[in-house]
Amino acid sequence: MGEPRPGPSRGSPELALGPLLLDARRAMVIPGARTALISDLHLGKARSFRAAGLAIPEGSDATTLDRLGALVAHHQIQRLVVVGDLIHNTASLSDALAALWQGWREPLVAQGLLDSIVLLPGNHDRRAVRATQECLEGLEVLEHWSMDLPAETIDEAQGLPRASQTSLAIAAAHEPADFPKHLQDRADLVRVVGHVHPVGLLMGPGRDRLRLPIFVRDARLWTLPAFGEFTGGHVVEAHQAEARYAVGAGCVWPLPQAPISPRRATHPKP
Repeated sequence: MGEPRPGPSRGSPELALGPLLLDARRAMVIPGARTALISDLHLGKARSFRAAGLAIPEGSDATTLDRLGALVAHHQIQRLVVVGDLIHNTASLSDALAALWQGWREPLVAQGLLDSIVLLPGNHDRRAVRATQECLEGLEVLEHWSMDLPAETIDEAQGLPRASQTSLAIAAAHEPADFPKHLQDRADLVRVVGHVHPVGLLMGPGRDRLRLPIFVRDARLWTLPAFGEFTGGHVVEAHQAEARYAVGAGCVWPLPQAPISPRRATHPKP
């Protein structure tokens, strides 16, 4: 007999994994540290495409920042870590983007939020770091970022060290190769990257196909979905990761690791 077919998973706006939390807004949150990690916003991408003569509508940056503002307010975030590619390229920078960013950031700072916005440059913004800092206020730029957390309620099955460990270390950089050796060698380290824009391909009746952003875990390496509203995606299949968590309809939920039957679609149930 074959393996049982996986049924739909029940989704929710947040999924707690020990001290980490996956938010359906495409962010990893550390509630105990009031810290959020996001990646690949690609602000200004539509503008840069229009500059190249492509008819791309405006509004994607405002939608991205609205979702980010809701995330910051909901979790009362003090530290925001952008894991690379905050902007798309130098053509993305403009007075309009600076005003949009300022109008987004200042009300949150006035509420006592966003003490720190850390940018870990990615392949798209690494050559425009200084110009990005001049355009978008309040950015601290680092090559990589890390912090230690208490190891309470940590489950090794979730890709985290055992609870017997005295601490959990989490580190972030745009790509795995960007981590220095002393962070790569730590046995208690959970690494977080972006860059790939991972998506999952869900199959439904009638040859329906649905691409959704996903969080990907492979051992202790997590890949964040692209946060930006106007971004592409790279399909990561079940056999390419230890765990995948889909984002859609305001929910986040684990995808089955067994192949999904075309007759049984996987959708969240709020």
